[in-house]
Amino acid sequence: MPLSLLSATFSVSRFEGRKLLVIITILAVTLTVESQIGYIADFIPEQLSSSQGIAGFIGIRAIFTITRYYILAFIKFNNRASTSRARFVYYVHNAVTVIQYLLAGMIAFVILQILLAQQYDTVMLSVVLSISYGLWIVTLSLLAIAFLSWYGLRKEKNLMVLILATSMIAYVVNGAIGLYFNVDLLMQQKPVIRDGDVAVFTEPSISAELEDIMNIANTIASGVAYVLTWIGTVMLLRPYTKSFGRIKFWLIMATVMVYYLITFPLELVGILSYEDPETAIRNILIFSLAGVFTGVIFGAAFLSVARTLRMDGSVRNHMIIAAYGFSSVLHRRIS
Repeated sequence: MPLSLLSATFSVSRFEGRKLLVIITILAVTLTVESQIGYIADFIPEQLSSSQGIAGFIGIRAIFTITRYYILAFIKFNNRASTSRARFVYYVHNAVTVIQYLLAGMIAFVILQILLAQQYDTVMLSVVLSISYGLWIVTLSLLAIAFLSWYGLRKEKNLMVLILATSMIAYVVNGAIGLYFNVDLLMQQKPVIRDGDVAVFTEPSISAELEDIMNIANTIASGVAYVLTWIGTVMLLRPYTKSFGRIKFWLIMATVMVYYLITFPLELVGILSYEDPETAIRNILIFSLAGVFTGVIFGAAFLSVARTLRMDGSVRNHMIIAAYGFSSVLHRRIS
């Protein structure tokens, strides 16, 4: 269904909450399943390369393709009031929409290669990764610039704005390092992967010292990004803690923080083991669910605030977008 038709449909129904909730729930569950499979992919290569594995991959991509257009339509509808004041929002949304169409087409091409020729090009996947990470990096860089500009122009400095700007910068660093390592890993594979080929995992094409520095920087950026996002969320939602229940609010937010960050010290002291495949799969799945838990809690917090605001207000709709964004994205644990 064309995006314009979707927008018209949504404008009539005024984005009925239940319909959007169903769409986001489907997307969040699909992303959770996809990310969990990705974490343990090295341990189940036979299952992933089977007919059922390929069918599952195609099904997941189809769900992503369908749901993304509904979400883009919702965002477009919600931004209509602001585009008259800021054309920049209009241009960014159009650029993101074009990129999403492009990515969907490239993934569809890879799927056709797998189905028709029993092979696929790693160069194509490298381009897809580069575009995806590039969108991440550019978008969050623009957000950081916007936050810093807002902070600098206001006479009364808002600490929350500075915290959110810094978190965006940390996410950019995380994305840039992730882009390098993932593309470098793909480029070490054969240009064309055929049925029966085995992936080769060699050392990165940089010195061991530089690799250690980048890994440390990535870990620090991941932790800083999450902690600052947590702090910014707490500061944003703090005025509503009385109606929600202060003890319950702080208990939930503290649990989220501990669960998400506990893997870092456990890995440093060697408690988490990844040598035995069965143990590794269990540990990976248990602690990777921290991202799911975090996304759901943050999303529920923003959604609860949105429900207290005026039904036809743009702030309410932006709160809903933030809620569903947390629910669908943060569960993909920062890598």
